[in-house]
Formats: sequence, structure tokens, C-alpha cells
Amino acid sequence: MDGEEMRRRLVARGYSADYASGVESLFEHIRLGRGAAVSDGVRRVLGREPGTFRAYAERTAWGSGA
Repeated sequence: MDGEEMRRRLVARGYSADYASGVESLFEHIRLGRGAAVSDGVRRVLGREPGTFRAYAERTAWGSGA
């Protein structure tokens, strides 16, 4: 799923267009790896490797096709 599809699904679920656009921007930022520096913080704070956004999405309704 791309950011635009995520935005459409959020709007269809009743979220505001502004909120959905913000989530779309964040999703694209993460999807393109622009938050890679965050990985080091996850290791230091949580003591484990960070998971991928894809793995997160697969554990939620986004990955289930809902």
C-alpha cells in the first residue's frame, strides 16, 4: 500500500482530510527510509533492533486488507 491509498482509507473510515494527509506524509517519509537515524535510538532505548513499518502494518488492520 502506498501513502495515497492509506490516506484514502483513513478518509473512508471517517478521519479528517488534514489528519489523513499528515499520516500520508509520515508514511511516505518512513517508507522511503528517511527516518533511518531513528534506528540507533530504538537499539539504545529498547535494547532491540527496530522493526520495519511493513511488519507493523502486517500486524494491524492495514496488512489484513481491512
